[in-house]
Amino acid sequence: MLILKKLMNNPMCAKKLFIVGIGRSGTTLLQSMLNAHPDICFTPETHFIKRFIVPQLSSRKELNKKDLQGLLQKDKYFSRLNIPIEENLKKYRSVISNQDLIELFDCVLNQYAKSKNKSFVGDKDPMNSSYISQIQYCFPKSFLIHIIRDPRDVILSRMRSDWGKDTSFAVHLAEHNVQLENMLSNGMALFREKYVEVYYEQLLENPAKELQKICNKIGLLYNREMLDFQKKAEELVFSEEKAWKGNVSKPILKNNKNKWKSGLTNYQVSLVELVLKKHFILLGYPMENKVLFSAFLMKFYVGLIALLFRVKLKKQLVR
Repeated sequence: MLILKKLMNNPMCAKKLFIVGIGRSGTTLLQSMLNAHPDICFTPETHFIKRFIVPQLSSRKELNKKDLQGLLQKDKYFSRLNIPIEENLKKYRSVISNQDLIELFDCVLNQYAKSKNKSFVGDKDPMNSSYISQIQYCFPKSFLIHIIRDPRDVILSRMRSDWGKDTSFAVHLAEHNVQLENMLSNGMALFREKYVEVYYEQLLENPAKELQKICNKIGLLYNREMLDFQKKAEELVFSEEKAWKGNVSKPILKNNKNKWKSGLTNYQVSLVELVLKKHFILLGYPMENKVLFSAFLMKFYVGLIALLFRVKLKKQLVR
């Protein structure tokens, strides 16, 4: 806890931004826009929280420093940052505690911000949608920016993506349900005034207005350079990611919504609305309300998958 207090009170620290949202909700678009602000930089995706911090918080064992150094030096995601990990690990003893690991990631983010001459540094990872409480625990003064999109369009986009096309519709829906519930339940409750919600459809329709809202919330002046995000988007997207992130190098696709109307079957729409009904009402998305009996039966199967997904997450998060 002492280290966390040091992180919170260190004037040399860059302010932290975390973008979360279900995969295919527009997280990459929002990241690219904010990254174009003169005072903000975002790291390429490293999945550091999911792959290193969350497992360590749930473990009773300390990390061996040499093992961690070896892992990070060989890690293709971490290497994107061009941060010398050996130098950063010198001050730690032979084993790395949970607090050491949190401090290490904080130092890496600060160094990345310094290398870009920015006062804000961000981390974007849709996987972090399941780890809201862990982010708040590690970075209690950070901002959490949650981007929301019509669930029907999210699931359709996931099913068409390279990484999601082989996953069943029911699994996509179950994961969406669990992750969205976690973000809506914990986002405002844990981050309070540092929690920001952005709707993807509104970001497409009036990007300047939505970006102005975010800037006001985090204490920055709005800058029009964020609308020319394509110029800097390439530094965040690597070759193996271009298949599903390629749109960030193109102009905003204002009509990239309501694709589900032609892309999903009546049965699929019915099932999504049944499973996520309370979320549709809470978020203000209108429903078709064409409930099919077969969807009622499938709802229980999706509920079982969601339960198994929650159990899996709980096992990861036991501390």
